[in-house]
Amino acid sequence: MSARYIRIKAQSSANQYDTFVIPESLTKQAIVRQLGAYAGNAGDIVKFFACRAYGKTTCASAVLASGTTITLDGDAGVKNTLNGIAVAAADFVLCMTASGWQLNEIAGVNAGGADGAITINSITFYDGRSNFGAAIAEDAVCYIIWAEDADSLAIGSKSTTTAQDYQDFFNGYLGQPCALAIYGAAAADHYITGTAEYVDS
Repeated sequence: MSARYIRIKAQSSANQYDTFVIPESLTKQAIVRQLGAYAGNAGDIVKFFACRAYGKTTCASAVLASGTTITLDGDAGVKNTLNGIAVAAADFVLCMTASGWQLNEIAGVNAGGADGAITINSITFYDGRSNFGAAIAEDAVCYIIWAEDADSLAIGSKSTTTAQDYQDFFNGYLGQPCALAIYGAAAADHYITGTAEYVDS
């Protein structure tokens, strides 16, 4: 079977993350074959997020496009926990919305929320949004990505804007999506381009 490639592209504005989500394949693993990162500031970084099977959950109740909070299904009898791991600020949430996958950072959870739920009451929205911007259905698939599972690569330079090329350095897990995000620390050009390939694991 021939390989399936997808093109990666994201361009960031100042002081925000812009993201690119690589969809899951049920039978193959996604590998970033090439990535060119162009940075215009010392604080520019790229982050990599690999979803794991034990981070998979569902949306407990529908969220409007204008929504700014979300409740996910969690472990029975406890709050803000999924498969025995606590969910907290600085973790990440990837949700399937009406317009596709969307990645955001968790800014806070409600310690007084219901048992059996992950109650995310504060979100740092990526891609310049101030809300989800697309509806999320009840039972929609979502992933928690814990902070320790997000890797970072510093690419910035104070004095020059340089392109750096990386090959075969990041991969997702079989049957799970993964994502990349670029952070622009100031009003300068910063973007990532590249290709990902789905391969047998």
